[in-house]
Amino acid sequence: MQTKKLFVHVTDTIKEWELKLGTGETDMKLYYPAQSLAILLGLGEGYSREEFERALMAFCREVEPQLGRITVSGKERVCLDIPREGCRYVAEKIPAPTFLMELLAVMRKKGADIETVRGLFARWAAQEGTHFLEREDAHNGAGHIFYFEDAAVDSYMYCVTQDDFGLAYHRFGREDFAQMEKEGVIEG
Repeated sequence: MQTKKLFVHVTDTIKEWELKLGTGETDMKLYYPAQSLAILLGLGEGYSREEFERALMAFCREVEPQLGRITVSGKERVCLDIPREGCRYVAEKIPAPTFLMELLAVMRKKGADIETVRGLFARWAAQEGTHFLEREDAHNGAGHIFYFEDAAVDSYMYCVTQDDFGLAYHRFGREDFAQMEKEGVIEG
């Protein structure tokens, strides 16, 4: 079992919402498909429910000094209720990723479009000495899928859509995204 990937995903998600909505003295409920948590915890295929629950409880114990006492509920759709002190820890100790801040600025910019997003990825890829990849999933509605060849630049895959109201995105970890492709949720 590993806990680092899940810790990073939880803190990245809290930071993302903080950047979108501002910080607040509140708790945060994060919902995950059980399968996503199993991937983040490093459980191999064929894990038992007992192994899953043990790994999740071990994660909660390990991160309690930083995130406080996390309450877990649900079976297939699992809620991790991060207490106020965990959100405060992220606000005070986890730096805001510059790329994500710039992406959010593009998303909020009046008149921005897919080409604007493409330009942001291209600029970041060039300055980091890597490439960005893009593909379109019109069939399943994921829109344009952007990500960096070098996951060290930003490890997430961004599904960006544009409609009459502007731009929107959903962000997925690479392993989760691969699982969605395997299940046919997103075209590979």
